Amino acid sequence: MTEELLHAEAVAIGHYVSLATVYNTLHQFKRAGLLRELGIHVEGVPEPPEGTEISHIDVVVRVVTKDRSSPL
Repeated sequence: MTEELLHAEAVAIGHYVSLATVYNTLHQFKRAGLLRELGIHVEGVPEPPEGTEISHIDVVVRVVTKDRSSPL
């Protein structure tokens, strides 16, 4: 989950908030111990097309209950 993704989701559902507000709120949550930032080393990333470079990598981890018929 990135700041940009959270901002885009908020705007998509009609909550018009600035990207700076999203950044500031997440940093406040981090300082309060409600969020933790993870630095992950990713290996095996394919080479980007010629004339481009990788600016960042987003990793999404989704979990479901082992018995998909029961809610979390």
